[in-house]
Amino acid sequence: MKSNNPADLEALKIVTKHHAKEIHELDPRQNRMALVGTTHLVPIMNDHDCLPVHNFKFGSHPESRVIGEEIYEHIFDKGYDGCWRGCAVACAHGVKDFSPFTGPYQGKKVFVDGPEYETIAGCGSNLGIFDAQTILEINFYCDAYGIDTISVGTSLGFVMECFENGLITKDHTGGMDLSFGNRFNALAIIHQMARGEGFGAIVGKGIRNMKIIFARDYGADPAFMQDIGMESKGLEFSEYITKESLAQQGGYGLALKGPQHDEAWLIFLDMVHNFMPTFENKAEALHWFPMFRTWFGLCGLCKLPWNDIVPEDNKKTADRPK
Repeated sequence: MKSNNPADLEALKIVTKHHAKEIHELDPRQNRMALVGTTHLVPIMNDHDCLPVHNFKFGSHPESRVIGEEIYEHIFDKGYDGCWRGCAVACAHGVKDFSPFTGPYQGKKVFVDGPEYETIAGCGSNLGIFDAQTILEINFYCDAYGIDTISVGTSLGFVMECFENGLITKDHTGGMDLSFGNRFNALAIIHQMARGEGFGAIVGKGIRNMKIIFARDYGADPAFMQDIGMESKGLEFSEYITKESLAQQGGYGLALKGPQHDEAWLIFLDMVHNFMPTFENKAEALHWFPMFRTWFGLCGLCKLPWNDIVPEDNKKTADRPK
């Protein structure tokens, strides 16, 4: 506490104690993030038709239950894996002694840091891969190679839809079938991306560049790719279906870095809680929500306790979303 040079250390101790006590009491009764991390979002997003499936074409899938909290609660290591020792939530989780079945670590025991919701949705349901072990392997290798699971999942989803619609073929992919659900070839592409080889080197350039390359070199339809290529400002979309959420669409469209959910993650307040039923509510949220989130980041604070652990008297306040 002292390292941040607080203006009033004693007051900070009181607030911290109260805050931690509230988290410890409420988290087990709400989203159980201390046990399951952000995997609790998988069934919630699936139930509200917001879980990306097959390159954002669908918002739910009956097999989603095998890649959500029910499974990962039993796979996650019970030891501490929070972001830092003082965290009262400790929603980061990992899998100990995982043995990859492909790549340079094949057969070795490794520790997988995750998966989080975004990785499960992007590299799981969005690719038609409903297998917890494969998602763990993709998670591990993305970490090991230093590549982002959101961009990987959304880029591969685009590739798979292009493949299934004949815009690219095995002649372009080096003989690989990249249909939805093909988990072994999805992993093969990730290994190629890391080495800068084969078709994976093209996928590694991201969706915006793939649209150019596929049209120029393979004769793919630019208009169709514009419709299915989930990128904006050159950044791949994070893993929420926004077809019915004007607030989240605004969050993606107005975010400085492109369609990521750090600045304005309004899908939950909009689609799950319906806290913003009017256009005016949504517009106002697109002002205050990024202000809150940016403040958290600038102060080195975590946004999850504010988002996912709700004080019980919140429903009595004048402005429930805030």
